[in-house]
Amino acid sequence: MSYQVYAIENPSSHRIHGGLHSGKQIIIRGRMYEGGQSFAINLQSEEHEGCDIAFHLNPRHNENKIVRNSFEGDWAEEETGEVYHYPFAENQDFAIRILVTDSQYKVYGNGYHVVDFNHRLSYQNVHFVRVTGEAHFYDISFQDKVSSPYVGVIPGKFQVGKAVRIRGVVTDTGKDVFSLNFQCDPSGDEIAYHFNPRHSDEAVVRNSKIGGDWGDEERDIPHFPFHPGNFFDMFCVATNEGFTTFINGAFYVNFAYRCSVEQVSHMAIQGDVDIADVQYFEQTRDNVCKEIPSGLKKGDVITVRGIFQADAQSFSVNLHHENDADSDIALHYNPRRSQQQVVLNTRYGGDWGEEQVEDLPWVFRENLPFELRIISKPKKFKIYCNGRFMTQFPARESVLDIVKSVSVAGDAYIHQIKLQRQVVLPHFERIPGHINENHWISFTGTITKQSTEFSVNLQCGEDDSSDIALHFNPRIADQQVVRNSKQNGDWQDEENDQPEFPFQHKDFFEIILCVQHDTIRTFVNGRNFVNFDHRLNKDQICHVMTRGNANFFQPEFF
Repeated sequence: MSYQVYAIENPSSHRIHGGLHSGKQIIIRGRMYEGGQSFAINLQSEEHEGCDIAFHLNPRHNENKIVRNSFEGDWAEEETGEVYHYPFAENQDFAIRILVTDSQYKVYGNGYHVVDFNHRLSYQNVHFVRVTGEAHFYDISFQDKVSSPYVGVIPGKFQVGKAVRIRGVVTDTGKDVFSLNFQCDPSGDEIAYHFNPRHSDEAVVRNSKIGGDWGDEERDIPHFPFHPGNFFDMFCVATNEGFTTFINGAFYVNFAYRCSVEQVSHMAIQGDVDIADVQYFEQTRDNVCKEIPSGLKKGDVITVRGIFQADAQSFSVNLHHENDADSDIALHYNPRRSQQQVVLNTRYGGDWGEEQVEDLPWVFRENLPFELRIISKPKKFKIYCNGRFMTQFPARESVLDIVKSVSVAGDAYIHQIKLQRQVVLPHFERIPGHINENHWISFTGTITKQSTEFSVNLQCGEDDSSDIALHFNPRIADQQVVRNSKQNGDWQDEENDQPEFPFQHKDFFEIILCVQHDTIRTFVNGRNFVNFDHRLNKDQICHVMTRGNANFFQPEFF
């Protein structure tokens, strides 16, 4: 389960829904101020200052050290000893990942293992994370590993505009079914929406259980996408009409409310399914404006997720020169349903420029979940919709560093506004904790214009001499994806059978790897690809590496 807080004031405290437990991860992304010397992250019992702090993480750049401590009425003894890696620098981005284990907090920074801190106070009493100090904080993400059976708290309960995304693979253990329940209590005595695929008769049963009694079943479906072995991407949003469910990017069913949607507090998953991730999305407030303190850099991506409402006519995404929705606009992206067009423009000194008009993409025509990505280049923006290249917009002046915020306004459910930055290749990153069965890793990127090949490796070390458990190597000219392993410096036998070649020069790609007991399953752009049986001991896998002719962003670990 994961959810993200993207509007971060400094200082501020944020509730950890469901509390802490072994395996939970907290990811804080930000940037140290120019001239900044110190900031702090506290895992604490209450929202206010002065409460118990189970873990105080305090990078002090002026002293080139990271102070760790705890607070219970008084500060305890500081730990300032040598760290494995120091990832912080003035006016530089950071991504801190804190992994909770039974015995300690493990801290990773910018892909490196930084330091460990043994528990002094019970992590079960931690309910808030607090950020403060000389840094901009972009967003905070909370991640749980989800496996069936699962019951989790929905942050802030469900309501119109909120959404849940579930990605996974249907398994075949003989139970023949799995179910997703939107519940009004943790025990499942009251179920507002029961979504129940059944393999044997290719049915998806929907129902509710109110007052302890099941209601009338609904079974009509357009098709059955839940065969064993299939990857699925389910997106369910609470609309005015009911629980509206999309499967693999297309509308699937709508289930009218039989009780108040605000009563839904938990989600449960059980049965024949391996879950990659469960993401909860809040609807942003109207006319939201998200700051980009450092300004856009070359290759930065702004991602906006949402749904264009069925009865809506227009919304807009604007990139501003200042952290103010009334400031100059470097890019105005404006879908207009009544005209079946997207209008792109700029605004300087209050005056609009010449419009660029494009056809309205099908996701906006059909009221489907959209993922809009805008890549910044020195003299243009490249725009993608649901992974596909849509258009480019020539900048009226250099856009680098001058874009300071992004705003969204109009009639759309907006669920995420996120800034991503390219990693420098080759990029090595430590896998948090240890590789376990059903460990999922996601890589996103684009292929460069003159690309010949690129690769993703699961490695047994952090340099080029390390053994490689999986070498996943798309070769553009050959239209092949070569898989291999390397042990003691020697490459082994290549595998290159494939159902298709799924990589296109202009489009975004997502590669998902799932480590299982005897194989590594691969998925590309939401579809099954190939399996690669283990040749090396999977327990030795500790790093990922990306390299080649592609633009990669930070990998994600589920």
